[in-house]
Amino acid sequence: MPPRPKLEMLGLLERVIRMYTEDKMEIRVIEQVLKAEGFDVSKSSIQRSLKSYEEVAAQHQQVLDEAKLLMETVKNTPNTDIFESVNSIMAGKFLEFAKSMDGLDFTSPEKFIASLADLSRAQANLGRLRMEYEKGFEAAKSKFLKELAGQLKSEPELLQKLREIVSRISAKG
Repeated sequence: MPPRPKLEMLGLLERVIRMYTEDKMEIRVIEQVLKAEGFDVSKSSIQRSLKSYEEVAAQHQQVLDEAKLLMETVKNTPNTDIFESVNSIMAGKFLEFAKSMDGLDFTSPEKFIASLADLSRAQANLGRLRMEYEKGFEAAKSKFLKELAGQLKSEPELLQKLREIVSRISAKG
């Protein structure tokens, strides 16, 4: 495990980020302020910490953007679609992680492999759930049409219009 950054060990990381982002101070000025307060920090340690912070902030923003896009895309769809989308995103993240590794030389690959297996089972279960949902939807639609037919025997035109409307409704939304 790599050592923690010096600013983090000194408890200055949040302050430095605030000085840089909110107070719009230059790295050179931040270094001077901290040295004047008795902290032994260099410009390069400040730059490394800020670069790491910016990378994390960019990843966070990307995740937020993906989440907004996902929610916009699936807001009017059944929950199985939402779960399937989230599962696909997780599979993509696992793939990114696996590609970034030089080899499986870490101490406990079991958790990673178990997570992949869980993800595969979840994909299979989603397929089963989707089929059950569609089957149940069609059964409810059929029962509804039979009930309509029984209630609207004396109004064949209205019954026909309602049948047409109901027949256009699908489980996909």
